[in-house]
Amino acid sequence: MRRGAIGIGTLIVFIAMVLVAAVAAGVLIATSGYLQQKAMATGRQTTQEVASGIKVMNVYGYINGTVPAGSNITRLVIYVSPNAGSTGVDLAHVKIVISDGKKMAVYRYYDPEEDAGLQATYFHYTGDLPDVFAYNLSLEPYGATTITGYVTVNSASDVWQNLYYAYKNSTKLLFGVAVVQDGDGSLKDVNNPTLTWGDIAAIMIWLMPFDNDNTYSDGSFGFMPSTKVIGKVIPENGAAGVIDFTTPSTYTDNIMELQ
Repeated sequence: MRRGAIGIGTLIVFIAMVLVAAVAAGVLIATSGYLQQKAMATGRQTTQEVASGIKVMNVYGYINGTVPAGSNITRLVIYVSPNAGSTGVDLAHVKIVISDGKKMAVYRYYDPEEDAGLQATYFHYTGDLPDVFAYNLSLEPYGATTITGYVTVNSASDVWQNLYYAYKNSTKLLFGVAVVQDGDGSLKDVNNPTLTWGDIAAIMIWLMPFDNDNTYSDGSFGFMPSTKVIGKVIPENGAAGVIDFTTPSTYTDNIMELQ
């Protein structure tokens, strides 16, 4: 009887150990499966972040005036393209941050939830682009009091006018999009112009927030000579494009390559 009791006790302990081991194994298997899926998801996200993104190809500045040395850079055009291997970059979700060391401005594209009464078509141009800086010089930078509303976009000049009017009437810091190269037509969507591989877009920006006296009445806004400018073109996902240049010490031409 005593031997039998010892055997039954040993059997109970053995069964308990097996059950504990089975439960532990189940927990380990479930945990390892979760960790594996989590690692795969993290890997995909990391790959997307590394591979995706936007790059700044060139930055050009425009100086209004028959004597460039007597004026500031009042407009920028930033040529952008997606990184190699990047997924599509929706310019509607891109933010552009620019700083001259004294002020910082954040520009965005048209947002239907925030820009009531506007249309994305006011800031989007897909036609021929012989001169992305084309604009009625009599309206720049301060004679724009003759602008009474938004115009239908038929040229890059119309985009500049609408951008100016948007800021003049509601201080909206918006950028325009002019299509330079678009093989698959992905940039033609006015509300969500998307950069895909091989596409090039020109982002159009007024520099009105950068003004020492905040009046803009004397046409002094913009970047003065020898100004250090930094910034980023930030997509919704992926690496940001870098803006980093110093304006020339003397302005000799109306259009100047800055980066």
